[in-house]
Order: sequence, then structure tokens, then C-alpha cells
Amino acid sequence: MVVVVVVFIAIFFTLNDSSEIKELHSNHSQLNIGDSLKGKVVSQTSLKGALFLTVGNKMSFIHTAANYKYAKIHLYKIIEIGDSVIKHPGSDTIFLYKSNLKYYFINNKRINK
Repeated sequence: MVVVVVVFIAIFFTLNDSSEIKELHSNHSQLNIGDSLKGKVVSQTSLKGALFLTVGNKMSFIHTAANYKYAKIHLYKIIEIGDSVIKHPGSDTIFLYKSNLKYYFINNKRINK
């Protein structure tokens, strides 16, 4: 009986995560090299290592961005609402400004391992 309940709970949360991921993907476009971002983070959600964020009125999805130079290596673990983000078109570098600190990440890459 306990095993059945545990399996049911696991299936429920898997399906719930799946529908949430689908909804986030349908609302956010993947950030590409030709895209630009500039402004304050209005919202951000991280799910299974992916980052879904809104900067100004642009909703973007970043699969991964990690810089091993920082204690918190993943962008999704550092970024917060109110932070400033800049990504220029034609560049894959994402700059994050928090208070007086400047961080940089490369879209869809892990750097400084």
C-alpha cells in the first residue's frame, strides 16, 4: 500500500513538472546569439537547471549558463528580480549586474572549469 502511494506521488509530481515546463517554454523564447537583452529582471523562474526570465517585456529561456569562477556557478542561482542584465546582439555573453558587482556568463556554456 505504501509503495502504491509513493509511486502515485512520484507520477503526480513528474506530470506536474512536465506541464509547468511546457507552459514556460510556450511563453519564453530561447535566447539566441542574435537576440538582445537590456534592463531589469522583472521575473525569473528556474526549473531543472533552466532559467526562464523576463527582462523588461521580453520573456527568454536560457538552457544553461555557468561560470566556475563564482561560488554559485549557475546563472539561475545568482539572478534575482531587480538585477540588471545586458546581452548584445551577435554576442553570446550575458552580463549580470547586482548592486556593485558584475558577473558574466556565456549563453548555453559552462566556462572557467
